[in-house]
Amino acid sequence: MTQRLLTLFILLISYTVIASENKPELDYSPKIPQEFAIDPPEWKSPTGESEAERYLKGYKALWWNCVFVRSIKISARCPGFCSGTPAASAGCSDGVLNADNQINSLVSSHSKEIIAKYLREFVDGIDPREKLNGYFMGVPYKEKTE
Repeated sequence: MTQRLLTLFILLISYTVIASENKPELDYSPKIPQEFAIDPPEWKSPTGESEAERYLKGYKALWWNCVFVRSIKISARCPGFCSGTPAASAGCSDGVLNADNQINSLVSSHSKEIIAKYLREFVDGIDPREKLNGYFMGVPYKEKTE
């Protein structure tokens, strides 16, 4: 009896560890590329923001847009374009690629249904206008494929 309880206890702990390690999770952690960390000498920003700020603003907007879009339809394509300074454009591109790659990776290790549910829960209660930073008029925008 004691041997059975011990075996059952070990199996329960193993399952708990495995299940917690395999939980879907997105990671929002932008890293400013060295080329945008410091503004070039005598460079004037059209908005007064540094290139690092513009990179982060573009990254955040397109990262979140992709998450919102894919939470609505898991197979949707996220737009990866924006205009602006080189830093803003790079931030947009890096943000959408990072979010899309993370979501695709989660889908490959879990079912589409599980990740779609996870994404809906992830964005639940978040106001898109706060995350999209003025891009897409504060409304998630998916790429038109028709």
